[in-house]
Amino acid sequence: MYSITPTGTLLQNIAFSGTNGSMPTSMIQGSDGKLYGTTYSGGLDSHGNKASGAVFSINAGLPPK
Repeated sequence: MYSITPTGTLLQNIAFSGTNGSMPTSMIQGSDGKLYGTTYSGGLDSHGNKASGAVFSINAGLPPK
């Protein structure tokens, strides 16, 4: 996931590497201003085994809803 600063600088906010999920599929803004989403695959379960997707959040600097 990427964002662009007001001065035009491109920033990488999240790099999905497989262990933290891969192929993000959806996002929604929470009432706290953070973006919450899911991935189609990747992630790890509580035993360190490959999982079938992950839930993630990112603080994008958005105002609370």
